[in-house]
Amino acid sequence: MRKRKALLSLFGIIILTFIINSHMKENEKEISFPKIMCGIPTYKNARISSSMSSLNSDPFIAVFLTRDSYEQVLHFYQDKLNMDYKVLKYGRGKKVTKTIYQFEIKKGVLKDYISKGVEITPLNARSQRIYKAKTKIRIIIPQKEVEFNL
Repeated sequence: MRKRKALLSLFGIIILTFIINSHMKENEKEISFPKIMCGIPTYKNARISSSMSSLNSDPFIAVFLTRDSYEQVLHFYQDKLNMDYKVLKYGRGKKVTKTIYQFEIKKGVLKDYISKGVEITPLNARSQRIYKAKTKIRIIIPQKEVEFNL
């Protein structure tokens, strides 16, 4: 009787794993996005992330993930935007836990916030395993400039 319950439990776990895996692959469909969003180019090897903001929010934020290194992404945006970036480091004390590279096209009202531009964040090891990506790219656009539909 115990063996039968154990086998049924194992079979249930295998079926559940199969269902979850097939559902995740189904949701990985590519969403087409413009190559240039309101004057800001989208990175060529990036995929859209589900953590994108609503089209009605101000500013609109499109989040992309890529397996390319943050250095490659920085080089791409330096070439395309023809501008330099600002480095923001966050953490406690002397330990830096997060670094953001920011291309500021339009300055925001608050310090270190932009109303239009690109932010590039290298992902830590844990986030790389979860997202299967090395770099997060945020394209930030003021709501009044959003001119596309998904």
